[in-house]
Amino acid sequence: HRIVVVNNERNYGFGAAHNVVVRNVREDYLLLINNDTLIFDDSIYALIEEAQRNGDELATGVLLNSDGSLQPSTRGFFGFPAPIKKILGFFRREGDYRFIPYCNGALLWIKTALYRDIDGFDERLFMYSEDLDLMYKLSKRDKIVKQHLNRKIIHYGGVSGAWVGEDKARLQIKQGNEIVRRYDGFAIFIGSSLAYFFYAMMKALLLVLRLRGDDAKRTIALGIWKLGL
Repeated sequence: HRIVVVNNERNYGFGAAHNVVVRNVREDYLLLINNDTLIFDDSIYALIEEAQRNGDELATGVLLNSDGSLQPSTRGFFGFPAPIKKILGFFRREGDYRFIPYCNGALLWIKTALYRDIDGFDERLFMYSEDLDLMYKLSKRDKIVKQHLNRKIIHYGGVSGAWVGEDKARLQIKQGNEIVRRYDGFAIFIGSSLAYFFYAMMKALLLVLRLRGDDAKRTIALGIWKLGL
């Protein structure tokens, strides 16, 4: 194996930097992985082996926080919150795999030809929301992500954009507004509002049960909360 380092003349942005690399790739598959991740066992290698063997066009694993807890990294698109979508059958599970419409761009296995076919990341999105845009383009082609539930890595989150400083929130809002403008803004607004309201209620319920110290109820609430994560 060989390692090729690409030095850009300037910072083109998260998505654009990926596109620069992919233009020179000859392999059949790509593994997109953030630089603020930690591989602590053989999960990544197992994910690559399984995805290659099965011919998966799109695959991901499970992202964990630095303390080992589950990090929300998968969800549905605009509309009902993910837990409701799961109940309605939007999410399908087969053994150690789950099939989902969206995953965080911090860990994504994708077929090179497919990546190029959708023109990769939109370079107009400098940073933040570019993975959402990529996934939305894939969903328009009826593509689904295969999540390997036993393959886990730690994602620290926010480290890649630490240099942005005080402009981080402004940049996130700008990119978010671009997604709203580009797609069905009203559906995004309604869907996102419902999702945030639902998760806020679940978090509030979880907090109350924790304060009461009822382990059984806390476990039930946490299970309900994680249905869509």
